[in-house]
Amino acid sequence: MACNVEHHSQIRDAVAHIIDRYGRLDVVVNNAYWSVVKDVVALEEAEWDKGMDVMLKAVYLFGKHAFPHMLRNGGGAMINISSIHGLVAAPRYPVYAAAKAGLIHLTRQMAIDGGQHNIRVNAICPGWIFTESMRFDDNNRRMATLYPRGKPGEPVEVANVALFLASSQASFVNGQAICVDGGLTAQIQEVEFWRRGITPFVGE
Repeated sequence: MACNVEHHSQIRDAVAHIIDRYGRLDVVVNNAYWSVVKDVVALEEAEWDKGMDVMLKAVYLFGKHAFPHMLRNGGGAMINISSIHGLVAAPRYPVYAAAKAGLIHLTRQMAIDGGQHNIRVNAICPGWIFTESMRFDDNNRRMATLYPRGKPGEPVEVANVALFLASSQASFVNGQAICVDGGLTAQIQEVEFWRRGITPFVGE
């Protein structure tokens, strides 16, 4: 069913619809997105509020309405799609970065509160994922060189991690933020210097 996660009532109704149709709720994946590319001076307060509502507040509200049903089932799993932008910053992306960073810590908090009830909560932090709407042009080829894998990720590579986290195979994985970024956040940021044989910060 369609659900605008900006609105509390639609989140509540979505959970109720699932329970009415299937009788139980085992897994919630939060993957809603909204953002703009502006610095804090240009960013409007309404844009900040919208981004926070969609990417952070909605997760709290899905937990509020879904967790009681999971508790009655004896447990469940929530997977929150954060981002590498929740771990490292980029220019002119304040609402996205703040929401995704907040989501990582909200994930930890919910994992602590839900863990004793067998409700596991984890986050996935994707890097650059190449979707059908994108065109692989020269800019994208240059972007790919920044990734140790030398390529962007594919949606299925994120989905596979979500599937693992939702399954019983991840029964002892709780409160984690797992990067699916081809190693981007594992490397030093001056990687281009090192590739050219220039070693920054090293004296003669």
